[in-house]
Amino acid sequence: MKKITSYLLIFVLLITPFNVLACPHVDDQGRLHFQFYNDDWTIVTKIYPMEHHLYGREVSMDDTTRLYSQSFGFPMLMSLE
Repeated sequence: MKKITSYLLIFVLLITPFNVLACPHVDDQGRLHFQFYNDDWTIVTKIYPMEHHLYGREVSMDDTTRLYSQSFGFPMLMSLE
């Protein structure tokens, strides 16, 4: 029974479409960031990795100068490399 369940789970995972609305980008100033889109493609969330924190901003898809919100995130664990 466990073997059948395992095969069925693997089959379902293989045929399930994954909808990823994110991709890496480079902005106008050459800074790398990760971009997320909402479901109706009207708001773009840009996450910029900084040296000690993450900076995020939400802008309009049509007019990238229209800022909806911005946020700062601090990781729980940082690498000391």
